[in-house]
Amino acid sequence: MAEPRKSRRVRTEPVPGSDPAPQAPGRVELSREDAEESWGDRRGPNDDRLIQDKPPHY
Repeated sequence: MAEPRKSRRVRTEPVPGSDPAPQAPGRVELSREDAEESWGDRRGPNDDRLIQDKPPHY
């Protein structure tokens, strides 16, 4: 009878000082790249003027 198949994935120890579970379940932290400001989701002081200044063919 053949032995059960073993996982070939390498498992290494975490780097000392690092957080082994960076995002615990239920805790969501956005990185700087995922923040609303990075994607332009928040309106700035110039947005209203730009929306009103549409060219006539729009």
